[in-house]
Amino acid sequence: MGLEVHMDMEKPGQVKEPETPLQKAAGSNPMVKAIILPDVLLILQFLLGMYNNFYVNFPEKAGLLDNWKFVLHSISEQAHILLGIVLLVLVIITMVRAARMKSRHMIIVGYIGLAAVLLAILGGVLFVTTQNDLYSYLMSIGFLAAIMNVNIGILTFPVPRPS
Repeated sequence: MGLEVHMDMEKPGQVKEPETPLQKAAGSNPMVKAIILPDVLLILQFLLGMYNNFYVNFPEKAGLLDNWKFVLHSISEQAHILLGIVLLVLVIITMVRAARMKSRHMIIVGYIGLAAVLLAILGGVLFVTTQNDLYSYLMSIGFLAAIMNVNIGILTFPVPRPS
């Protein structure tokens, strides 16, 4: 028989803060919590991408292999690529969880997120390979689509109504 302490109990005379729709949805469905992590990671991905854009210079007139060898020696480029792979895995996990829960809303969010992340990855691979700024732009479009998708997915998530 142990003593249990509940940290969420109200103290006498203390008024509990009202929950926001997001907090209510997150409390009632784990899919909303699962989509917040990619949002934070996408912001970190943006910051890494901007750092690389401003402070990392690829060798001029280098060949295909030289550009990829350069990436292997750049910690910030490696972190950017690794985080892109993590985001891809998270989107796939979210899709699997949504399918198991039969959440049509989250399945749609998952497919759009997958397309956005794949577009960003494709843009990144083509940018490193060719050093053509058009592909960096393509990568940024994929990022914008992904972050908009995550946030629209959160904001439009159906909140269960109390019976």
